[in-house]
Amino acid sequence: MRQRMIATAVILGMTMMLGACSKQGSHSSPQPSLQAESAAAQSESPADQSASIWADPDSVARGASATLSWRTKNAADVSINGIGVVQPNGSLRVSPSESTIYHLTARGLGGTLDVTTAIEVR
Repeated sequence: MRQRMIATAVILGMTMMLGACSKQGSHSSPQPSLQAESAAAQSESPADQSASIWADPDSVARGASATLSWRTKNAADVSINGIGVVQPNGSLRVSPSESTIYHLTARGLGGTLDVTTAIEVR
């Protein structure tokens, strides 16, 4: 009887240890969290869309030039009125003959963003 109790205790102890090990392994595995982070990053990317445009200087004398600059994030198609299709990020020297509002449109998976800047000609 004593041997049976010892054998049962050993088997029960081993079963508990194995159960604890398998639980530990499933909780400490980094793979599910990496997959979850990757999926979260992919799903947030389109919503994380931005666009900006600015002129330096924003006021010039007639015949002078200014630098028009823009930055976009997660945009596949970017255009500026009066200029046409442009790279997602860039700059361009412009010499407007009259005060001009530059309208940038950035399209991506998150939708369409419209931003403007103006150059005043004195």
